[in-house]
Amino acid sequence: MHAAMRSIPRLVAGIVALSIGTACGSVESAGSVDLVRYDFDDGLRDDGGALSVADASGNRHDAVARAQNGGDGLLEMVARADGQALSFPAPCEESDPAACPRVIMEAADTSDLNPAQADFALGFDFLVDSADLDPDSDQNAMQKGNFDDPAQWKIEIGAEGRVRCVFRFGPDNLVEPIILQSEGAVTDGAWHTVRCERAGGQLSMAIDGATSSADIPGGAADFSNDRPLIMGGRDIGVQNDQFHGTIDDAYFEMGPVSEAAE
Repeated sequence: MHAAMRSIPRLVAGIVALSIGTACGSVESAGSVDLVRYDFDDGLRDDGGALSVADASGNRHDAVARAQNGGDGLLEMVARADGQALSFPAPCEESDPAACPRVIMEAADTSDLNPAQADFALGFDFLVDSADLDPDSDQNAMQKGNFDDPAQWKIEIGAEGRVRCVFRFGPDNLVEPIILQSEGAVTDGAWHTVRCERAGGQLSMAIDGATSSADIPGGAADFSNDRPLIMGGRDIGVQNDQFHGTIDDAYFEMGPVSEAAE
């Protein structure tokens, strides 16, 4: 069982199922600043012997491929009507998990993506087919921070096919994490849009216009950590929660500190 999966009993109390609500979309919040955006329209580039994708925000957070067992060679650019998207390797068929190809896209120097108590949002368009699911593992699509860090924010596709916004925070990571998730599976081979947001003392998720939210206990939380921004998995270890779908228009934006968070 994956290390991240061992924390599931602790997480259940923080899971909120997504309900139908006001359409949210991926429009920036008022006063927010687009700090990272990967539209993948420039394709994969050779960056000193490693593949990379450009940060279209202009803030130079280009993401570089880190891989094991040839995982970077399985990255593909997929055409969309408005440009290109990045497709990650299909599920591994090796009998030995250690032999599976693994790859993540990492933007290492991302200390300016620590929101502390400021408002922030992350999201992307994604396509995952039911055949891409691994019944024994969640798939980490975009994250900063790990489950045992003081703070973490990430978007993952659960083993059952639901998309989740995961927020962890608090001294020594003792505060119960808050997880917002879609009501049903979104692994139908069609494009979907997900957005995870912190606004003051509230966390919210929007998936194709359906929204849900949860209050931050006490209204305040610091979401800073010293980890890089990663897409496609947790790391490149054997149990890395590899993402097997396609991502487009991934972003992270940050705004001012809301009064509710001060």
